Amino acid sequence: MSERATSWQRLGVWDAIVRPGRSGADRAETGVIVTPRHDFSLAFVIGSHEGDADLKRVLGERYALRPPHTPHAVCGVSLDLLWSGPSQWLAVSVRPQMPAELSLELAGIAAVTDQTDARAVLRLNGPHVRDVLGKGCPVDLHDR
Repeated sequence: MSERATSWQRLGVWDAIVRPGRSGADRAETGVIVTPRHDFSLAFVIGSHEGDADLKRVLGERYALRPPHTPHAVCGVSLDLLWSGPSQWLAVSVRPQMPAELSLELAGIAAVTDQTDARAVLRLNGPHVRDVLGKGCPVDLHDR
């Protein structure tokens, strides 16, 4: 577990996740294991239509990435970009200093906002993950 207190711990959710009881941890077969992830950083990047050429140049030179302009993700070595809208991307990295570096590199070209502590990313494992996700997800999760 992380050295610093996470929002899960501050809210008392962490204890509910790891303690035996209603979560099924005391059963022979646990159906779903939920683990919060802290090994990433997120930044929201908002460019401008006029500055997209400069944005492409900087991201190409520094990260060997070309920002996507349709709804999909582009994966690089140290940075991934997920399209969020016209001239908008979510930057994801395993390097904790990425939002600050990206903010400096794109100064005057794009607005960069650190979103690392504004989002919760969960890792779900177990034989019943699809069943749990299917309860609140309108997407067909059948393995076909």
